[in-house]
Amino acid sequence: MAEPQGVSVSETPPPVLDRSFVQEYARLDAGVPWNRQTRLYVDGVLVEWVPGLAIALSLDAQGRPVADEFLLLHCDNDWNSVGVIVVTSVDEAKRVAEHRYPGSGGLWLDAGYDTSHVAQHFEDAYGSLRCSFCRRSPYEFRRSVQGRGAVICDDCLGRLAAELAQEAEDA
Repeated sequence: MAEPQGVSVSETPPPVLDRSFVQEYARLDAGVPWNRQTRLYVDGVLVEWVPGLAIALSLDAQGRPVADEFLLLHCDNDWNSVGVIVVTSVDEAKRVAEHRYPGSGGLWLDAGYDTSHVAQHFEDAYGSLRCSFCRRSPYEFRRSVQGRGAVICDDCLGRLAAELAQEAEDA
């Protein structure tokens, strides 16, 4: 994305971006340049100036924050991540951001989210796709089968197949 001419990112990011729990964010404007001496490539494409930055904690398979696994997310106007840098702390993320975007240091805002916001985000996004048997969400299993208002995950399907095989063997 080229440097902006009055472009602005939407107010606040959602609590979850790229399977990570947003802690702080910064909205950049035309007054915050991109340091052209820094490089971040995604799929061979250079990520240049972006209107939004977010610092987030990675989430594990159950949607719980992973301590000390931080991400500096480079986001478009709608808070879609277009590039990620892995860092070890919020302070390191801010140092990297300040180097890439001089003047961004004073723009950071606390996102104000806690784990209940993360849980609600996943429920809103995936609640209707929970396994009808074990109640796990899609981010907790690899595959599922859906039909007639029911969903069964691969683990439950495997247990069902094993039970049916055992019944057939016992008969």
